[in-house]
Amino acid sequence: MKFSFYKETPKISGKLENVIVNENQEAKFVIKISGGKPKPKVKWFKEEEEIIIETTEVYEIVEIEDTVILVIKSARPENAGTYYAQLINEAGQLNSNKAQLTVQSMFSFSSFDRLIKNPDILLKFNFKINRRTNFC
Repeated sequence: MKFSFYKETPKISGKLENVIVNENQEAKFVIKISGGKPKPKVKWFKEEEEIIIETTEVYEIVEIEDTVILVIKSARPENAGTYYAQLINEAGQLNSNKAQLTVQSMFSFSSFDRLIKNPDILLKFNFKINRRTNFC
């Protein structure tokens, strides 16, 4: 009996999408594997540096059949940047497109309080009043 193993370089269906979240929200990058024999392993990178899941509590990788998801559990401004996936098997490797994570900082009352108490800062407010508003 003769066995032959067919090898195929990794393939991706679709592309990574840019993600915008508020600070402390969960962010996800999703990649769909559409080919590759043997099934490719997926590595994730931020700014050209591999993300090592075992050494951080910030990231999680979820695999559901041919879909691999990089989860940033509670996004912080320092998590913002460029992300991509690299698929690797015995036949070769393929990098996904790069996608941007933008983390919008939450405005806090403590930072607002510091602004109000600073005499060197001029605060300007714009108000829109609905004529139907009753102030009494």
